[in-house]
Amino acid sequence: MRAFEEPHFARANAEGVKYLRSLGLPEPEIEWRTHILCWAARHALRLEGDFVECGVGYGFSSLVLCHYLDFNSTHRRFFLFDTFAGIPEAQMSATERTERLSDNRQMYPECFSTVVNTFEPFPKVQLVRGCVPQTLSQVEISKVSYLHIDMNIAAPELAAIEYFWPKLTPGAVVVFDDYGWEKYAEQQQILDAFARREGVMIATLASGQGLLIKS
Repeated sequence: MRAFEEPHFARANAEGVKYLRSLGLPEPEIEWRTHILCWAARHALRLEGDFVECGVGYGFSSLVLCHYLDFNSTHRRFFLFDTFAGIPEAQMSATERTERLSDNRQMYPECFSTVVNTFEPFPKVQLVRGCVPQTLSQVEISKVSYLHIDMNIAAPELAAIEYFWPKLTPGAVVVFDDYGWEKYAEQQQILDAFARREGVMIATLASGQGLLIKS
C-alpha cells in the first residue's frame, strides 16, 4: 500500500515499532488503523483544540502521532487517559467479562512507568492515570480537535464521547478503534445509540475503526 510507504508516515510508524520491540513486544501490524489516526491528527491541526486519547496501552499510536506531527513544534496539548494496568473489571458488562479478563492477562500488564519514560521527550503530552470517566474532569480541557477512543469496553467509551462531545470543535474528528469488529459489538451498539440521539452517524471503515466528524 503506497500510503504506508510515504516517507513521513513510514518513519513515524517505524519509531513506534522500534519502541514496542525494545519492550520485547511484536510488531502490531496495524498500519491501516495508524494511517487513519495520522490523517485525523493532521486534519485536527487545522482546528482549535487539544488532542485526547482514551485507552492508551503502551502508547504506540500516540507515539507515532507525536513523531508524525513533530508534536513539540505544535501549540497543542495531548492528554492520554488510561489505567495503564488493564481494562477495569468493574466496568465490564456480563457479556464482555470473559474475553476482556483474558485480554488483561495476555496483553495489559502494569505499564505506567514505561509509558511515562516513553513520552518524556514530549512535554506537551500529559498522562492521566485512572478509570474513565472519573479522570476526565481532573484536567482542564475546553476544546478538543482530535479524539481517539480505544478502551475495549462499552461503558467508559460511551462516557468519554458524552463528556467530550460538547467540547469538540466544528470539524473535529473522533476515531473509535474497536467499532467495526464483532468482538466489540456491544461498543458499536451503544455508540450508535449515542449517535442517533445526536443526529449523526458513525462511518465504519475497512480498518474496523469507526469515524465521526463533529459538525
